[in-house]
Amino acid sequence: MLRHALGSCAGTTLIPMPDTDPLVRSSVRLYYHPEAERLAIYWADRFVLEPAKATSGADSEFSLWAIGDHLELRRPGEKQGLWMRAADLDRRARGGPELLRACGLSGQVGEFVGVRVLDAMAGWGLDGLLLARMGCSLVMVEKHPIVHALLEDFARRVDLPAVHAYCGDGFAWLDGSQTFDVIYLDPMFPERRKRALPGKRMQYLAALAKEDPRSINRWLEAGLGNASGRVVLKRRLRDPEVAVPDWQITGRTVRYDVYRGQARAQARQ
Repeated sequence: MLRHALGSCAGTTLIPMPDTDPLVRSSVRLYYHPEAERLAIYWADRFVLEPAKATSGADSEFSLWAIGDHLELRRPGEKQGLWMRAADLDRRARGGPELLRACGLSGQVGEFVGVRVLDAMAGWGLDGLLLARMGCSLVMVEKHPIVHALLEDFARRVDLPAVHAYCGDGFAWLDGSQTFDVIYLDPMFPERRKRALPGKRMQYLAALAKEDPRSINRWLEAGLGNASGRVVLKRRLRDPEVAVPDWQITGRTVRYDVYRGQARAQARQ
């Protein structure tokens, strides 16, 4: 959760975390420049810290770097890596209103204080933080420790209230112990044959993410039992439906399948 030593962006109300496997220290190296040592130390229990001058080029795949006020992700030989900026969130907001409409958040920024949202497959966090900017109380869950570190660092820098970022299995949050107004599911899109490569952000995420052994159907079914309002499932525009949605919001390349939540109805029985 974002009780960050460098400045918290979490609300004062702590959201109980379901029982999950304890965090394991990663073997990934986190290199840091002297001016970013304080930032690096925050992650000392999660990654192997090395001064930037100690880099040997021995990293076989990815490494993290603490530079200035942020973390970034690099592959061997890269001098500038991947990191999220506040401008990326602004650009995402200008990308179209479809996500907000699908989540029932069409309105003014800050208008939806108290709406509880679970982003169970948070990834880089752009979609979830867009919802938080509307005023929602947001829980973001990301399983991969590197992706989570970048996500939490990004959330800290944009400094929105009532944002909680957890490293763990988002499916564990669908155990019936608590409900959310909106549950947002954004699984990795299945590979398809095309000549053009996806952007760097998606290439890195695809390289890091492991295929989830559970089907999207299971995620959807579990989500419906924990959503008092709706479950929103992001899909490619022409991907087949996982189940017949109650309605759809379509954009230029993606669509949002919306399903009415069942948690409130179940509670009344």
